[in-house]
This record gives sequence, structure tokens and C-alpha cells, in this order.
Amino acid sequence: MKYLLTACTFVLTLMVGAQSQSPLDTIVMMKGSKIVVQLESFSSSSVEYSSYINGKGKLINKSGAIDGYRVFSVTKDNERSILYKQDSLIGNFRTVNQMNSFILGQQHAYEFQNTKPAFYGGLAFGLGMSIFDTYVFKSSVGPGESYGFFQGDPSIIQLATPLVYSLCMLVPNVRIKTSTVKDKVLLQDIDFQDGYESRAQSRRIMKGLAGSGIGIGVGLLSFFILR
Repeated sequence: MKYLLTACTFVLTLMVGAQSQSPLDTIVMMKGSKIVVQLESFSSSSVEYSSYINGKGKLINKSGAIDGYRVFSVTKDNERSILYKQDSLIGNFRTVNQMNSFILGQQHAYEFQNTKPAFYGGLAFGLGMSIFDTYVFKSSVGPGESYGFFQGDPSIIQLATPLVYSLCMLVPNVRIKTSTVKDKVLLQDIDFQDGYESRAQSRRIMKGLAGSGIGIGVGLLSFFILR
């Protein structure tokens, strides 16, 4: 029993020690993303940290620094400090409050925007264009020549397809799903709307580009396997 209590105490000590060393500070980037870190120091020119938590929730004991102009705010020991300053000379046209609303809009897009339609639509479009590109019509070949799917050579159309599809993602208007916004006052905030639309449009384009690129890749792989 004595040894069991000693072992439990040892494990508990390790857990407490690990938690005390875990990053608890937060960096909010100008693009709206949040990074959980262990802050070392920060100023208007640079933000330095000793460790951070990656996208998989794993603690990475690696130091680094971020240029101050890329950071909106930092929170250390539950105290928030705004690094952003309005300065039209460097492109910071919004006031601090306006930029805060803009970033809230970006964060809302990160959390609630559904990018699956853009991705899977791009996947289907890329695959369809890849298959159609190598299809040979019976009317275009001579007697005894092969026609049908995967009978033609891939063309430059396949390289252009992801770019064309991603550009098409600029056309549909981005709309905020009002039911996802708890504070309805934000729905009347122009900066919040601009932030959401900016980030949502960018994410939709990137997902469409990724989906159509994968679709083209699957189509080309099918071509080389089935031809």
C-alpha cells in the first residue's frame, strides 16, 4: 500500500508539473487564427514563445518568433494586450474596434463555414473534366481505331481545370448563416461581415482548388491504369 501511494503521488506530481508547463497563452493573428503558446515576450515588433500546441493538440517544445505586424493581440496570464495599431501607411485602415470585429468575422468563418460543397464539387468537376478530356468520340476516328473513355491523350485542359474551378468560387455570394451568430448585433456590423466574407471566400477558393486538383489526379491515375 505504501508503494502504491508513493507511485500515485509521483504520477500526480508529473501531471501537475506537465500542466504547469503547458502553454496557456494565446496569440490572435491578423488572419483570425489562434495559436496556443507559452509566451516569453512580446512587443509591437515581435512576439516570442518557447512552446506551442499544434493543430493535432500536441505540445511542441520548440521556440519561435512572429513578426508583430502579423499579430492582432496576445493574451498572457489572462490579460489581453492589443498589438494592432491603426496606421494607413502600412495598410491598417481600420480602428482597433473595427479590426476586432473584422477578426471576429474571420474566426466565425473558421468555426462555422461549411467548405464541403466547394471541395466535393471541385472533386467531381475535376474528375469529370479529366475523364471527358480523354474521351474519344466514334465520329472522330477512322475505321478500326479505338474510341471511348481513356482513349485520347490528356491535354492542357487538365492543368487549367483547378484554376478555372477556383475562380468560379468567386462568383457565388458568401452568406453568413444567421443561426450560428449568438450576438445578433454582429449581423449589423459591417466589419464583422467583411471579415467573415473575406475569410470564407478565401477558404472556399482553397477548398475548391484542392478538390478539383485531387479530382484531376484521380482521373489521370484512372487513365494510366485503365488505358
